[in-house]
Amino acid sequence: MTSHNKTIFPMILAMTFSFLLLFCGVQSARAYEVTQYKGHLTIKEDNSATFEQELVYKYEDTYNGQYVSLGTAGNMPDGFGIEGQLQYRVYKNGQLVSTSYPDELEESGKVTFENIGDGYRLKIYNRVKDGDVVKIQVSWPIQNMLFPYQDIAELNWVPISDWEVPLNNISIRITAPDYQDSQMAVHTGYLKEAAAVTKYGQDYQITLNRLGSEKRLELHGYWDSGILSGLDSGAFYSENNLASYQQTEANIKRYSNLVKITVYGVLPMVALIACGIDSSRWIRFRNKIDLRTKMLKDTRLYEAPSDLRPMLVARIIYNVDIRDVNPASSNKAKIDFDHISQATILDLIDRGNLGISEQGNSATLTYKTDRGISPSERVFLDMAFGKERTLPMEHLFKDFSAEQNVIQTKRKSQEKAIRESGRQLVKTYNTAFKKLRQVVENEKNELGLKPYYRNLTANKKKDMGAIGRFTAIVFMLTLLAYFGLLFFFETHVWMLVLILAVSFVVLVGLYSSKSQLIHDGILTEAGLEQYQLWESFKNMLRDIGRFDKTELGAIVLWNRILVYATLFGYAKEVSRVLKKYNIQIPNPDLNAYVYRGYMPHLSARTGGFTQDISSARAASNFNVSSGGSGGSGGGFSSGGFSGGGGGGGGGSF
Repeated sequence: MTSHNKTIFPMILAMTFSFLLLFCGVQSARAYEVTQYKGHLTIKEDNSATFEQELVYKYEDTYNGQYVSLGTAGNMPDGFGIEGQLQYRVYKNGQLVSTSYPDELEESGKVTFENIGDGYRLKIYNRVKDGDVVKIQVSWPIQNMLFPYQDIAELNWVPISDWEVPLNNISIRITAPDYQDSQMAVHTGYLKEAAAVTKYGQDYQITLNRLGSEKRLELHGYWDSGILSGLDSGAFYSENNLASYQQTEANIKRYSNLVKITVYGVLPMVALIACGIDSSRWIRFRNKIDLRTKMLKDTRLYEAPSDLRPMLVARIIYNVDIRDVNPASSNKAKIDFDHISQATILDLIDRGNLGISEQGNSATLTYKTDRGISPSERVFLDMAFGKERTLPMEHLFKDFSAEQNVIQTKRKSQEKAIRESGRQLVKTYNTAFKKLRQVVENEKNELGLKPYYRNLTANKKKDMGAIGRFTAIVFMLTLLAYFGLLFFFETHVWMLVLILAVSFVVLVGLYSSKSQLIHDGILTEAGLEQYQLWESFKNMLRDIGRFDKTELGAIVLWNRILVYATLFGYAKEVSRVLKKYNIQIPNPDLNAYVYRGYMPHLSARTGGFTQDISSARAASNFNVSSGGSGGSGGGFSSGGFSGGGGGGGGGSF
């Protein structure tokens, strides 16, 4: 699997999920709320009406005023509009501050009434601050409120649609002349909280706890046409419409139930089944292919299975490619170069090729002899020592040190030089590790061992590639459903987000596991035997801090224990045991390494070596500016509405 293919799939998933989070309905914060919305629609015999609103704003910050609007656009009766004198009262903290009624105030606050093209807006200049409460009462005179059919007078109106903050405690009362037959429905859209409709005598009372900002509430009802007794006979439409009304409401109910069942029943069940199938298929596939799943767990081995040198243990037993431990590479390995280099240095100290001493406050390494050094170790020592034979630990790998002082200069005139310096250092890393990899591979081949790892066959790769398809299909279908509801019906559904999140986690987990299996390779029977032994030895190193004296007595070669513990990342655990029980290592240099506290010096330098590549990358891309860092038919497409027009909004400015 190429590096490009390794990254493109998670990048697509990450981008998709980022877009999903972007559209999760996070609203910009407004420092006020509308704690109450009351409306009273009174319909008259001549098809005129008044709509009275009472709105309560509660503030947590300073604003200059409020506005309330009522729309006239969309599917409304012919001649629908706001006509006549608008009446209003505005209270601030219980005190009347603006009114349209004569003689109620000596000086009323500034209020404007504007035609905004598709409706009208009442704008109130009423400066408020944190803690203020404003109550606005508005009475809108409306003409041609209902659709006057031969059999029914139909109300299909959206009084709420464009509020910039959510509305709380919504209550709308509808009063009409005496009637014989009537029905009222309230729509808030698919999967939204449903409003309660209660009939009190001849009136309807609609209540809703909360409606989100810029969300719609639609009133769809009818009365027998006899309520419009004051309307000219010529003003009535020529057709009947009761059957159409009933069909529209039946469609809305049917499709609303279908969406609810799909989103809250079918999709979660399908997602659960798909994720379960793919996960179980992966477990069965891996158990069949990966022999590591058949290993004995928590077994211990008290001495190293063989005397392989640390680089060869990483390469042969754990299939760690030297390319992957190169800090300039983006690949990850089971054992990093930081631990490989420390273990190799300790191994060479143990074998007498390197010596360790103290000069002033520095621990110093001396390249003493080439006797018994392998080609890979010679290349490694050339990297670590360069042309020197004696170096303080902090100067190891000095040929790979980034010119931090140049990078931090950040002068425009030096950009080109800094980038070139960084590129050269990255090239130095790559060249050195390419050479090291070559000699390690040669040494591995010269041992003539049976292959410990193999690649997947083409058929098995095909089988593995098919695992996750069900979950991917569910993810894409859910994503389409989410964005479809969001864009077309303005409905944000957390259940779909949950399904997407679970599917996303499963897909990423499967992709990561498959990539890791391909990267690590497939153990052969010969490889499993050695892998089990080394894992048992590693378990012993992991648990060594919990051993009693009897168990510790079974360990003889503490010098080799320290070397391999360093390779596997358990050097601190072994060092603590040595000091706790005053166990002396026969090799005096290794003993000094533990008891004189040289371990942090070596760890800091090998860690610094891997960090230098970050500085090199920063330099290769350096520039001063970046700083060197990094409708009326009631069908499904109606969205759960009957296609009413009008609209109404409000907010603060």
